[in-house]
Order: sequence, then C-alpha cells, then structure tokens
Amino acid sequence: VIDMVEKNGTILAATLGGVFRTTDNGTTWSLANTGLPESGFMTVFATTPTCIYAAGWSEGLFRSSDNGLTWTSVPINLSSIFILELYTIGEDIYVGCEGAGVIRSTNGGASFQFVNTGFPGSANVVAFAQVGQYLYAGLAGNGGSVGIYRTPVNTINWTQKFVGGIGDIAVKGTDLFITSSSGLFHSTDMGETWTEPLPGFTGFGALLTIYQGDIYTAKDGVGVFKSIDDGASWSAANTGLKPLTVFAYLPATSGLYIGFERGAARTTNNATSWDIKSKGLTNTSITSLLADGTRLYATARTINAGSSDGVFYTDDGGQNWTSLDQGLLPNPQATCIKKSGDNLILATSNFGLYIKRPTDAGFVRPTGIPVSVHVNTLLTSGSYVLAGTSGDGELYRSSDNGLTWTQSNTGFNASQTDQVYSLYEKAGVLYAGAFNALYKSVDLGLTWTASSSGIYPGADIKGITSLGNDLYAVDDHNLGIYKSTNNGASWFNVNNGIPAIIKFNTIFSDNGIVYAGSDFGVYRSIDNGASWSEHNDGLLLRRAATAFAKLGSALILGTDETAVWGQALSTLPVNLISFTATAINNNYIRTSWTVAAESGTRNYVVERANENANNFIAVGTVPSSNISGQRSYQLIDHDVKKNVVYQYRLKIEENNSVRYSPVSIAKITGADAYISILQNPAPGIVRVKINGYTGTVQVRLLNTAGQLICNQSQEIIDQGMIIMDVHVAVKGMYILSV
Repeated sequence: VIDMVEKNGTILAATLGGVFRTTDNGTTWSLANTGLPESGFMTVFATTPTCIYAAGWSEGLFRSSDNGLTWTSVPINLSSIFILELYTIGEDIYVGCEGAGVIRSTNGGASFQFVNTGFPGSANVVAFAQVGQYLYAGLAGNGGSVGIYRTPVNTINWTQKFVGGIGDIAVKGTDLFITSSSGLFHSTDMGETWTEPLPGFTGFGALLTIYQGDIYTAKDGVGVFKSIDDGASWSAANTGLKPLTVFAYLPATSGLYIGFERGAARTTNNATSWDIKSKGLTNTSITSLLADGTRLYATARTINAGSSDGVFYTDDGGQNWTSLDQGLLPNPQATCIKKSGDNLILATSNFGLYIKRPTDAGFVRPTGIPVSVHVNTLLTSGSYVLAGTSGDGELYRSSDNGLTWTQSNTGFNASQTDQVYSLYEKAGVLYAGAFNALYKSVDLGLTWTASSSGIYPGADIKGITSLGNDLYAVDDHNLGIYKSTNNGASWFNVNNGIPAIIKFNTIFSDNGIVYAGSDFGVYRSIDNGASWSEHNDGLLLRRAATAFAKLGSALILGTDETAVWGQALSTLPVNLISFTATAINNNYIRTSWTVAAESGTRNYVVERANENANNFIAVGTVPSSNISGQRSYQLIDHDVKKNVVYQYRLKIEENNSVRYSPVSIAKITGADAYISILQNPAPGIVRVKINGYTGTVQVRLLNTAGQLICNQSQEIIDQGMIIMDVHVAVKGMYILSV
C-alpha cells in the first residue's frame, strides 16, 4: 500500500494491484478500479469537499464523486506531465510534477495552468502543506533546486525557505516538520528558520505524519517510530507488526493507518499496538499450497524487493492466517511445502530444506542435503520424499519422511544442467519435469529414464498431473500443454483454445476437469484436454496462477501478487448425447433425451414455448440418476393443442450451473374437439355447438349437488348444434356435461 486517503468514512488504498476500498475501518477491502486504466496503478490521492482525486505517475489524473466506487478521467491538457503528488485547498487542485514544478486547477479540473513563478525549471515536487495563508512545496533531487519553497496561496510567487532534498512535510498547529537528506527539521516561524530537534537524525524514512499531537516516521525494513516531544527523541512503535517498510500514513477518524509492503494496519491506542487490516488487500505472491485435512498451508513472498514471508497456515478456510516461521532464517524464499508422515517438509530457494516434526518447536535442518541447494519442488510417497533442485544435484531422495537425504540422479542427462521444476506420482510411477526434458522412475526415484518423446526441445516442464489413464504436463515456453495416453512414453500438444503467448506454471485435475495455471490466470478443460477456455471469473486482474490445492469442497488457487483465492469445486458437466420432441399418434408429444457421465447433475427440466416465441415455461421435471454410464429419459406432454408448433428445450440443472439443450420442434395435426355455449346465462334454452367431432353426442345438465336435471343424446357432424330445453330448471348455477 503506497498511499491512503479517507472521505466520508470510506478509506481508499493505492496498491500495485489497483485501488482498494473499505467502509468498515479496514476489516475488509474490495477492488475499486472501475473507470481506472487496466493497470489501476495509482500512487497518490487527495480530496476536495465534493470529490476524491487519484493519480498515477504516468497514468494521469482521475476523479470520483461516489467515494471511490467509480472513476472518470480528468484531462490535464498539458504535455509530458508525470505526477508525483496531489494536494487540494477547497476545490482547487495542485499537482506536483516530475521535472515540471506545479500545475493548478481552480475550476474543478476543467483546466490546468503552470504556477511556477519563482520555481526552478526542473523541480520535482514530492510534498505539499498549508499553514495559514502560505502553501509549501517540498522538492526532491540534487543541488540548489531542492528544498522547501513557500508562496502565498492567493498570489503564486515561490521563494526558497530551506535547502536540501525533501522527503515529506507535516504540520502541527502552525509548526512545520520536514524530513530532508540531512535529517529532521522543525520550524516555528512559518519556515523562516529551522532547527534540528535531534541532530544526526538519519537512516529513517522520508515519511512524516502527525496524529493526536505525536510525530510518526518510519525506517525501511524496521517499521514505525514515534516521537512525543516534537522530534527530540524517538522510540519504535511496532507491537503487532513484523519488521516492514512503511510507504504511507493516514491519520483517520477511526485511528492511525499505515500502508506497507504486505497490506495495511491500524492503531487506535497511539501505536501502543497495531492490528493488521489486510483482508482483501492482495499483494502477496504464492509459490505453493498444501491441504492437510481442514488446514491449508501456503508458502508466500511479498512482491517488494523479492523478499519472502515464508510459511503461513489457516484453519478457517483462509479467513485468518498464522505465520509458521520459528527456526527459519530471515526471509526464506520458500518454494514448496509438503507433509510426509507427521513431518512438514519446507523447500526454499536460498536456504535448502527444513523439516518440522510434531515434537519440534520450529523448523530444523535435515541431514544429507546441502544448505546452499536451490530446491524448487517436493513430492511425497509413503515414507519417501523427493526434492527437485536447480543446478548440481538435480534430485535428492529421503526414505525416512525427510529426516535424511541422498542424491538420486541416476539416469539424468549429465551433459546439460538439469533443473527439476515439478514432480508427480501416478500408480507408483514417478515423473520429474525438468529443464529441456521429462524423466520417469519405476523404483521410487532410485533410477530415472528419459520420457520426453514429443516434448519440444527447450521446454521447461513446470507441472504434471493425470486424469483417468492420461497424463498432462505444462511448460513455460509458449508451447502450452502436453498430453500422454501411454504412461509418458510419448506426448503431444493439446492447445486448442490456448493463445500462443501463454506460459504455464502449474496444472491440477479433479473430478474429470483439468485446470492449468498460466501467467494470465487459469485455463480449464472439461473434455480431456480437447479444448480449453479461460476460468478467471472473480479474480483480480489476470495475474499468474502459481499453485492449486483441494480443500474440502473448494478449489484453492495461489497467484502471483494477488494471494490466495477459492471457489466451489466444479463437477464435469453432463454429456448430453441427444434431445428430441416427437408427436405420438397425434395425441401427445413425447420428449426424450440421452446423457452420459451425470456426476453433479441435479434435475432435468423440460421447457416449452410456441413457435418463434421465447417465453419458455416448465412442462415437468425429472430428477437425475447421477450414473457414470449412459442413461435415457423421457417426459410426456399431454397439454398440447393440435396444429400448433411447439418448441421444446431441456434445462440441465447442475450443482454450480444451469445449461440448456438445443431446441427441438414438434406438433400434433388434425382438428381439436371443443364445445362452446352460445348464450350464457341461458334464457330457458341452451345452445351447445360441437366443433371437431362427428358422431353420437350426449349432453347432460347437472345441478351443483350432482343431480341430473336434463339428459339429451343425438347424432351430429362437425360444427353441429344441440339445443336443450332447460325451462324445468330453476335459476341458479349448473354443470353442462358433453
């Protein structure tokens, strides 16, 4: 989080993954990029009484009048403007530029003008502040052009009031505090003179803020520092925080917030303690996932400077995460975590392997594998554990749940530098995806043979999985996805629906569906790899998909830069083989359908509409049998008229979706029989017209108690008439039976 702002109780955060928004004091955050560029990369905020403004260095200026829900572009109409800072006074907007000084709008952003009188021509403006009638600008850079410049607000005429590269400006009452390249300085006379509250104050960050009378700054990689005596002394104020780099402060109505490289935190007790407020702020890259019962483990790293967070776990489906770092060296670049027996095995790219047994307080070192080995991946099979590495070593093997290790490279190509990126087991056969090759072992990793026929030379195999009897593998060289139908003896591409530029990182299968994690999200195949389609609904942007796991009935996805995601596991859609509607004996219409592989199907609903209409109504519902083989169903529709063309379709209700069959058409021919009473109420005589029937007709008149009042029978032809004398009946309600 690199900047924050508050308006009307809503807090916005600018991140590398876009603008996020919270309305519950940071408890949860949601993306608020509607109207912003695709990158959503804003760096600074400011507010006026009516709007919030956001800007990115090269993305331009944007405005929101609905507390950040939606944004519109504010054209500056000045060339080569790169925005470093925003500031507002009333409805006026001041923009600090890189190498161009200050521009200002006094009409709500309708137009902008340079206001640089007295400024050096190449000023980099990084901070603003106002005290009384004066506006202050902090300039960063080198030489005499840097420092603090001051101007009356109403008449722009800048004069230099401090020399030195400026980091930030904070105002306490009418006092000014600044951080500069040479320390912390304080002015009590509107910037005319400056003193150093703590001479030699260096090594701290450029940030300054005032909250409830105290001054806050930060030190990179350490965290928050606080002064209660106007900068004369400082103390660390990091309770509840890990060592971190702070990028933003926000004194808000609900507390003091900080933005840092893993999210946001809040204090409501003057920094006595902090609460992490990062749920929904996704700025972490996931390298692997492990589901162990109801517990989910993730190896993670932040995207700033490539530093690593290590290992986390959650017992509540991802609502809360706990760090598991005891025993690890600082910043372990964790790549994979597995469980063998009761032992956790952790792979890193900078410190080799770690192991944690149930009796261990934290992670410890196993024996037999060098600490310097770069471990990419792990595989567990019973008490055996295999570790794929980069460079010399390629592969190590343990037969005692990871306690001791030996090198196991027999069969690997010694003429090239193999790097093992992925490991997989199917029916006791092990597969290793490597640099420029794929290998196979039938003796639990003791010896290996090449199994790369059909794989393009130069492919790095980053993931392997299976579906039924088939194997699937993915590479990261724009060649996509491979499939083998003969246990890895040969492979062929299955890239239908995959763009040529897509590179893949991992692959996973469940319940007849294959999921492939690419640099642009997830692709899915429901037809054994014959075709692929994007499966990214709900994800922020299209970040790289790096890891999959199955946790209960959820599919868990680890991504690069946008953390961990989950969705209900899909089931393979039922295979609809046929659906037809047929008129039977000009009497009724029978709908019939045949399906296969019904797993996950709930009901079949037959729907009907008249020809050329789209108002389908349900005719009837048939529950699914949910069998794996073929099954045929039918439903009879008696409620039809002759000589009317009907459209029928089948609505297939699955666990997570609804699909429709193609439309089938049918009609019954011939005349419909119906009756009509020509005068009702009847004045002593009932005239009954018979349509669509020739033959003997019996007409009876019954009272509401079912007693027969009149009875008449005669031969008629189509559209014939029967006249019944009903004078004997008293006035009332009657039933006519034909």
